Amino acid sequence: MALKGRAARSETDQSATGSPRTSESVGHVFVVTYGRSGSTLLQGLLNTLPGTLVRGESDFFIYGLYKGHLALAETQKRWSRAAEMKGPASAFYGADVIDLPVFEGDLRRSVNRQLIGPTDPQDLRWLGFKEVLWHQVTSEQTATFLEFMDVLFPNARYILHRRDHEKVLASGFWKKWDEERAREAVIRVEEFQDALAQGRADRICWTSYEELTSDDEEESRLVLQRLTQCLGFELTPKLLGQLRKTLTIGHGPNPSTGIKPVPARPGAKKRQTGAGAVPKFGKSEPVGAPPATLPEAKSAQKIERKLTGNWTKNKRALNLRHRAAQHMPKTGVIRRPPAHDGPPRVAVMTMVHDEERMLPRWIEYYGKQVGVDNLLVLDDNSSDNSTEGLPCSVIKLPEHPWKQAWGVARVGLGNRIAEGFLTFYDVVIFTDVDEFLVPDPEKYSGLVDYLAANPDPDLIAPLGINVLHNPAVEPELNDTEPILRQRTFVKFAPGMCKPLIKRASVNWATAFHGATVPFTIDPDLLLIHLKYYDLPSMGEVASHRHQVHLADERGNKLSAWALDADELSNRVLRWVTVPDGQQVADLDPATVDLSEVVQLRKKGIYKAFAPHLEEMDKNPLLRLPDRYRSAL
Repeated sequence: MALKGRAARSETDQSATGSPRTSESVGHVFVVTYGRSGSTLLQGLLNTLPGTLVRGESDFFIYGLYKGHLALAETQKRWSRAAEMKGPASAFYGADVIDLPVFEGDLRRSVNRQLIGPTDPQDLRWLGFKEVLWHQVTSEQTATFLEFMDVLFPNARYILHRRDHEKVLASGFWKKWDEERAREAVIRVEEFQDALAQGRADRICWTSYEELTSDDEEESRLVLQRLTQCLGFELTPKLLGQLRKTLTIGHGPNPSTGIKPVPARPGAKKRQTGAGAVPKFGKSEPVGAPPATLPEAKSAQKIERKLTGNWTKNKRALNLRHRAAQHMPKTGVIRRPPAHDGPPRVAVMTMVHDEERMLPRWIEYYGKQVGVDNLLVLDDNSSDNSTEGLPCSVIKLPEHPWKQAWGVARVGLGNRIAEGFLTFYDVVIFTDVDEFLVPDPEKYSGLVDYLAANPDPDLIAPLGINVLHNPAVEPELNDTEPILRQRTFVKFAPGMCKPLIKRASVNWATAFHGATVPFTIDPDLLLIHLKYYDLPSMGEVASHRHQVHLADERGNKLSAWALDADELSNRVLRWVTVPDGQQVADLDPATVDLSEVVQLRKKGIYKAFAPHLEEMDKNPLLRLPDRYRSAL
């Protein structure tokens, strides 16, 4: 009886309140993760958002619908002609009248009806579910499964959620699994997440349990900001307070009925739940309205269609995906208009540790470019007195007690200082002490002139090059002469195309090599990197950094920090070796292929990605054009 009654209900049946049931205008959102990742907590956060209904797990029923759709499509493809010719005599009678679009529409309405339940659809803007069995989708099925989801739920949003693997595998039902099989399942889900992110960059949001439950309120706010913006909501102080209240409630298979804090790690402090002063990020759409289809998203979808089903084999896939990402809505970017006439006001900052040789060069160069009063040096416990008596501002930092998180702390500090500076300055720049931003001298008189002529980008990344010392033809450095008059050899360094210049409230990430929004590289602006410009001084720095790397684990294990002075010197000598009879051409920035340098990486970070030492090994040796050689 119950089945008969349910089957008889129409999509336009009257609800108990008399309002018509319709779900065609509702957008869809799905949580993609694995078990014991904090997915139920994320489910609770989503249900805190206005007009949002996200159901829990249902044994991955959507996967069964996908396989049914696949079987029906295969039956139509293989047997429709025979069924049409033989009629009732065919073993596949009816294959010719299969109507997949009608079937897909029926599936969509059926899924909506089951998820909505007694809720009035007119109260909904977003509808979906969270699931933890996505590992059941095999690598071979990924493309067709995602096509199926796109057909059933056009423009659906996906929340891609992760947690530390060891914490995941040590809890809940995973302990009952074979460890190797459990780990493979978790990794398979993350592969599926990566496929989603690479093909649908404008419709995904990365979150992690560690961020959501962090006792750092700013880190927690940023992930909540990403989550709300993905669904088109404004993170108002009121909504932030509601979300933080949700974070204090126990969520899971056996939820508590009272207040239960969920810290990221033992001993973490309970976060404050009061609403703080939060900037506004765009307008919230009214509850019940369908999610807007932005022109940027449409452009991204056009590019995505070129990749459907074959993106992993497409040689231009990374470039196309990056172009799609450039059309991504920028609802989270705050850009203040200039409060004055004239050239832009520019602040430049760096962080140093025992840089008595390079720091004076940095201050001299950027002081001439933007004025020494607009420079800031962050002193990371220097012991060589190099930051004493400087003509610019210096902040001496206390020793950082969390060695493992030093890189994260460094970028976080840079982001927060930059956020404050943007209240007073038009442009904020962060560089390492051996990085010099040099505009093309034939087009611009200096850095401020370049920025005045390029006012539109929120982020600007330069073309990164390494200056190399070739001791066979270049003498020891004379400090009284311009550096680039004495060093002519360079190599293109893709990983050094860092988005160091920003005009808006976007966040740098991954050691300033990436950002939370897409960016492009301007070949009219060089980043001249002097790490390898002088072998003797490089050896001293390399030896010091290698010891810091061993003691404090600073620097990536695949970077130059992991090499001692002799190893790095031998590497540079190989880079500058010119085979007999071979000519070294001049660098032409306009001809450098930049199409695949910026990539969308994990957690929604856009990054100038390339293994630095490997790129130096393979990229050709070039000469710096004469027009740049008076810059430093």
